[in-house]
Amino acid sequence: MNEAATSAATGQAPGRVARALGDRDGAGPDDPPRLRAPRREVRSASRAEGYAEGRERERVRIMEMPARRLLASRGTSGTSLRLDAAGLRGIADEEVVDTLLRSEDEADFRVRIARLRKASPAGYPSSRRSRAP
Repeated sequence: MNEAATSAATGQAPGRVARALGDRDGAGPDDPPRLRAPRREVRSASRAEGYAEGRERERVRIMEMPARRLLASRGTSGTSLRLDAAGLRGIADEEVVDTLLRSEDEADFRVRIARLRKASPAGYPSSRRSRAP
């Protein structure tokens, strides 16, 4: 360890010693109490964040295909419709469907969704409002 230039073997020595001591004592990287709790919190937060992102992506995927088909069945250019999770965040599924049913085309749908998004508090699904044409 007191070499002028550290070789690869010397650099790996502390890790080998730590693993040997851990194996002997039955300890692992999560065993020190000061590290265990923060690691657990980070893992939990990461899982929750990943789960929420996955749910949003799945919601968009589920709603996008029927929306395209409905607009296309009306003879409008709905085949290029791309929904995004951020654009639908805070708007209840029922309101998205109602808006889609009332929309004449993709542009009208986007305008109506933007109005709903402005009327809804950030991050909270909007309540069922009166049905305006």
